[in-house]
Amino acid sequence: MLTGYTWCHLFAGCTSHLTDVTIEPDGSFYPCGYLTRVEGLKAGKSSEDDVAKAWKKSLAVKRFTSARLHLPRECYPCSQALRCRGSCVAEAYLGRHGLYAAKPNCTRLKVLNHKKFGVETGISCKEASLSDLFRG
Repeated sequence: MLTGYTWCHLFAGCTSHLTDVTIEPDGSFYPCGYLTRVEGLKAGKSSEDDVAKAWKKSLAVKRFTSARLHLPRECYPCSQALRCRGSCVAEAYLGRHGLYAAKPNCTRLKVLNHKKFGVETGISCKEASLSDLFRG
């Protein structure tokens, strides 16, 4: 569990490849704890590589970062696109088998956002938290 981040920060875009590294018992390391053992996303192996150097050079980390920066085409017209930014890469990959796919439960998230915050409220991630979403 990441600490120091509000729920909305995680909801509005993954920072795992920027803030932490997931290291498996065999020493393999990945940019996302939910995508361990996905060979194409393995950034290196700590027993063979200097983790910091390998992380900076890793094609897997670059692919993951690129997926985070890419907004899926079906998200373009969405009023929540800038808040969500396509959201969780792992969920898209595991749910639709593609790093650049839209989030599979997108409609549910739009309904929750609209119900609790209103579509055009302009609420920022700094203001929102998990308790805000489920309060009263």
